[in-house]
Amino acid sequence: MSALSCPACNGTMATMESEDFTLDHCPDCGGVFLDPGELNDLIVSTEGDVEYLSDPGADAEGSSRSCPRCDDQEMARARIFDLLDPEVETCPGCHGWFFDAGEVSVANELLRRYSRIDTADDEFRGRIDGKLVRLDRIIDVGVFGATAFGQFAGPKAFALLTISVFFPEPLGLDLHVMAEDWTHWLSKMVGLFKGNDEKTGDAGLDRRILVDRSSEAGLAVLRSPEVASYLREELPKARLLGKRMRWAILDDRVLGWSVPAGTDEHYDPEFDPEGCVAVLRELAARLEKAART
Repeated sequence: MSALSCPACNGTMATMESEDFTLDHCPDCGGVFLDPGELNDLIVSTEGDVEYLSDPGADAEGSSRSCPRCDDQEMARARIFDLLDPEVETCPGCHGWFFDAGEVSVANELLRRYSRIDTADDEFRGRIDGKLVRLDRIIDVGVFGATAFGQFAGPKAFALLTISVFFPEPLGLDLHVMAEDWTHWLSKMVGLFKGNDEKTGDAGLDRRILVDRSSEAGLAVLRSPEVASYLREELPKARLLGKRMRWAILDDRVLGWSVPAGTDEHYDPEFDPEGCVAVLRELAARLEKAART
């Protein structure tokens, strides 16, 4: 694969690799180009799918810079979570992201001040039965409970645990899939749902999952018998910290995360007492097998 040209200075970008991901860095100006999924790895100061929540959508203001991955594709201006500086660029074609020198660090620091009171990122990172597994534990503050008069009881610290099981290499299916829950259903009913909702053609499966983004090949993988049956029947049973595990499928990994829990809650992914790592590893294996056929 030929080297990319930097969107900022047209210099030749160099590839930098880690066990989790690969990114392209410009040695001349310090800019960084991230393929889909890599921004979520580098922005470690908050929980959630940063890319999905920061996508400016179809009405985004254009940038004077061109995407280094796509041919003749103008990038769009964007802000992390649509509200924080610095202004960065994203490609509406390949969904890649470009940051000028130092902007990833600035965004991380702003998000750290904006959201969390504590962090224990990358609490576990290692291989389990040949799969790269990472567990992140994040401490945040929210408002929970109510008084007898309907008033909020006040702020309370809580923990969120996220387990990632990575594919050996991205599937190349442009996947962004998650379990559909009552919040998605309600937002659709009242006309406030802003995301996509692509259909696989399997009515039983479509009632359980939300496909925000996928290629046609990705939809075929999702409705393959070995994947569809697992999504319908096994994943809804998965538990993390005693509650139903939330999950998502991205092109480079599968994710499972907890509902807000107590700050003293931990999970040992190697011992895996609730079997959620095993569930995610099995899902990853089925997706890989279906993608190869």
